[in-house]
Amino acid sequence: MLKSINFQLLSSNLLMTFSKHLLALVDKFNIDTSPLQPFITECSRAFEPYTKALEGNDKNPFTEQLANTDSMRDNRFLGLRHYIMAYTYSADEDKAEAAQQILDVIRLYGFGAYRLGYKDETAVLNKLVSDLKSNYTAKLELISATEWLNTLESAQASFEQTQQESNNAASSESLNISQTRPTLEQSIRNLLAMVELQASVLNNEEMQSLTLELNEHITNSMSSAKAEATRKANQTKTETIN
Repeated sequence: MLKSINFQLLSSNLLMTFSKHLLALVDKFNIDTSPLQPFITECSRAFEPYTKALEGNDKNPFTEQLANTDSMRDNRFLGLRHYIMAYTYSADEDKAEAAQQILDVIRLYGFGAYRLGYKDETAVLNKLVSDLKSNYTAKLELISATEWLNTLESAQASFEQTQQESNNAASSESLNISQTRPTLEQSIRNLLAMVELQASVLNNEEMQSLTLELNEHITNSMSSAKAEATRKANQTKTETIN
């Protein structure tokens, strides 16, 4: 059985590397690829525009600016989260209770919201800010956290403005990662599902070896993705503390 892939953890570059190696692995084994060929072709066709989109993204003048504004909102989110967490230990029971209720709301939307992709993080943070401003104003004021929430909202608005400028600057016909990534991810799922089916049907040495190498590739790729996510988390935590 093939191991599962958490595509959310794969950055754009890691997904490209993963896909390239996946296609190379399937290609190198001397197996009857006729049942797999339509899925290999589908994956190869999805890989090419994704690679072009990634190369174009690297040349986009807004790419670095977008990453910087994303990092800024990550820091503001972490700052708010850590500030609220600290107040849960307050000797003042009312303040500790207020902080705990706010922390529960943050946990509801996701402690790891800052690790999400641009689109998902934007949606989560907008909902979080709206919820806190609508229903927890008094509790935020009680522990003097309103300014933290306002700075998060401001950072979120700055990111969205930068993203809109980036979208406006891009040609309507140009390829972008958000358009090509879902197709590539689905083609990978389809190919791996077919490999798994063939392995169970044929149950021969070649398919077993391919499965083993694919599982090793998936494990290594997920480890790299988790390590990258941890480095980002530690970096943003350090920047927040400083």
